[in-house]
Amino acid sequence: MLKIAKNDSKICKITNGLISIIFHKQGSKKGTYSISFEQKTAKRDKTSLKNCFFRINYYSKESKKLEELNSKSYSFNCKVQKFNDEIGNGFLIFFSPFELNQINVQFKITFRLYDKKKFILVKITDIRDNSKIPLRIHSISPLTIKDSKIFLSKNNCATKLDKISWFKNGWQSWSACKTLFGEEKDNKGPSNDLLFLLLDNQDYMIEGRFYSEYCSVITDLESHKSLILGFTTFKDQFSRIVLDYENFSTVKLLTAFGCMDGVTFKENSIDCSEELFISFKNNGMGYYGLEEYAEVVSLRNGINSQKKIPSGWCSWYYYFTTISQEETLKNLEYLKEHRELLPIEFFQLDDGYFTKIGDYKSFNSKFSKGLKWLFKKIRDSRFKTGLWTAPFIGVRRSELFKRHKEWFLKDIQTKKLLKVLWNWGSFEYALDISRKEVIDYLRGLFRDKMYVFERETTKNDLQLLDFAKIDFLYAVCAINSDYSDKSLTRAQIYYNAVKLIRETISENTFLLGCGAPLGPCVGLVDAMRIGQDTGPTWIDNKVIDEFSDKCLKTGMINVLFRSFMHKRFWINDPDCLMVRRTNTDLNLDEIRLQMTLFGLSGGLLLFSEDMINLSEKEINDLRLMIPPYNPKNHHAIPVDILNSKTPYIYTLETTEVFGKRYLVCIINWEDVPRNIVFKPSNSLPFIPEKEQAFYIYDFWENSFLGEFKREEPIIFDDVNPHSCKYLSVIPINAELKDKPIVISSNLHISQGCYEVNFFQYIRSKNRIKINLSLPGKRKGFIYIKLPNKTYILDYNGKSEPKKIKFNIWKVPVEFKDNATIKIKIQRKEK
Repeated sequence: MLKIAKNDSKICKITNGLISIIFHKQGSKKGTYSISFEQKTAKRDKTSLKNCFFRINYYSKESKKLEELNSKSYSFNCKVQKFNDEIGNGFLIFFSPFELNQINVQFKITFRLYDKKKFILVKITDIRDNSKIPLRIHSISPLTIKDSKIFLSKNNCATKLDKISWFKNGWQSWSACKTLFGEEKDNKGPSNDLLFLLLDNQDYMIEGRFYSEYCSVITDLESHKSLILGFTTFKDQFSRIVLDYENFSTVKLLTAFGCMDGVTFKENSIDCSEELFISFKNNGMGYYGLEEYAEVVSLRNGINSQKKIPSGWCSWYYYFTTISQEETLKNLEYLKEHRELLPIEFFQLDDGYFTKIGDYKSFNSKFSKGLKWLFKKIRDSRFKTGLWTAPFIGVRRSELFKRHKEWFLKDIQTKKLLKVLWNWGSFEYALDISRKEVIDYLRGLFRDKMYVFERETTKNDLQLLDFAKIDFLYAVCAINSDYSDKSLTRAQIYYNAVKLIRETISENTFLLGCGAPLGPCVGLVDAMRIGQDTGPTWIDNKVIDEFSDKCLKTGMINVLFRSFMHKRFWINDPDCLMVRRTNTDLNLDEIRLQMTLFGLSGGLLLFSEDMINLSEKEINDLRLMIPPYNPKNHHAIPVDILNSKTPYIYTLETTEVFGKRYLVCIINWEDVPRNIVFKPSNSLPFIPEKEQAFYIYDFWENSFLGEFKREEPIIFDDVNPHSCKYLSVIPINAELKDKPIVISSNLHISQGCYEVNFFQYIRSKNRIKINLSLPGKRKGFIYIKLPNKTYILDYNGKSEPKKIKFNIWKVPVEFKDNATIKIKIQRKEK
């Protein structure tokens, strides 16, 4: 319940019964605030942040050192008003300084406290620099703590900083995500200059022990309580969270800030910080706090979470740059002829069709008939079309560079051309997208791209592009760039260019970002690559500064870390699926692990194969994945991600027509066999207390493991390296045991959760009715466990069901698009 508990000349305290804010308006603590999380089960055990304040960091006039303007220098007035927005209703609380100091900067501190929500939003607003010489701003922070403590432990004790974990989110698509622990220390970005520019925010004027981009989670490993911090808006500033400490009792610095890159408030339209989300979670539920944060991001940015998730074919991870017109047509013909086996929507041509990076309108000799002719063939085959470009970069040998060298970014110090990448056998350079001529060029490029770069002037000329992939976007965000327009932040310059692309191709064209700084793309792209490039090998043995080239393992790890973003920020792109057993270094275990993680994550599904060479088994593996499964109101969770270096339990809770279950992937990332123990109460810490027993089925082994109590361990001996156990964990009780239960299915990776859309058991007639729905032709089995002392008497299918152990029946099905199963069961006579 929303309540103004106190509001006098010194203190304002406001609560909703779950979170309380105390702001000190005057006195020795003026300009600071505290946030407490109220726990009904332990009144004395409060989780809190204390001595928080707001600050603006700016560059001193004499040097490049930072100086600080902070809220502790001011006394404040308070105004509270009610509001209602897309999240809910609550109190909007404004704190305005009485008077300005010698720096002469105006501002307000604004809190949003919602009714019945366990988070607050804080933002610095209405900033105005009235000083004679405009301040060059480094950053704006709505939350900073110095030389204080955080209280996530039990009994109101300060957290021991050597007993925490830190969730690190990377800056762009390919940047590594990881969990760090209290005694460790993060690096200040890669040591390699090109990788530093490629993977990192690059701003280390504010140093710390740990760094994370856009959001983070701090977890007390003894109390299992977590603090979640994350920015909900992104278009003006690259945001970062930094934690620093030297001893393990005191926080030297905790700060969440947006990078202003040295621009001034007078030249720039920015008059506020980005908005910060602050929340706490108990009982090891910190990742659920990230899920809640992502929901707020979705609502604050108007994300369409109902957009259909595409499936399709991509040329890259089989052909790379060797793709040709002939090979493209060969795969197109196969998919056209086998549409009922592989009912996909998109057909995407990747890199390899043009002459040089930057010259996308100039087709190479492998595409002698051009793209218009080819893309008409794709459309005529009733597929949607897709095309790759890297629009912000070019090589010296390109016509783009030769004609417009002045368009390319230079280093602000050396004034030499800025090298942003080494790839395709040469250095690449980035366009200065703050220049009007470059923006005009990009607008024209993407207008032409809609006609696959063969645009005619006739009114009847048809747009031929449905799916646009834009890659290597990070290149225009180097911190040492000498932009033409120095009044804008890097984030603004980048946001404006991606927004231009979005507007040019229209909302009807699917936009996939890659190699992209994440934040400013929220609300602009439909899908986003969220990990490093995959590839037909397990690991790259030439890893440099945590960056590896085209391998499966590193690509998949970020899929787990960034699961919370899926269908909230955008559709997650885990990169392409590869199932081939030839022309690959991947073994069957690694392929199945990839399939399981992709299947549970529910993201974009593009496979990259030479289709004509795939075996029947490999084709069936692809069919298992189509379409992507995304249950309503549920997302896959990496259960142990905040207390292990590499999460090994990935779980999707789902409630479908046949009841509730947990789809659980248990992973062995190691290079040697490993014994793995699975105990429901530990491995699934969020299960309700009423769920005391479970049926468990092993999908890849096609084996029913039996009934297990919540505290009963299952030991999997010698689990192969780079493999997983993929389980369906089904809560059961005495009532459910007396009914038929769908245990699993081999028709889809979801084990029946996608394809079974109607399930009915009429006890009085001993009849079961099941409706199945999957696009295309399907053939396989539904596994149904019948109550004891019952059997199948009659079935409307072509083949007879077979009983296997534990009174589980293997029911054969074969259908196109949908089918209805009717089963009559009979109880055995005593």
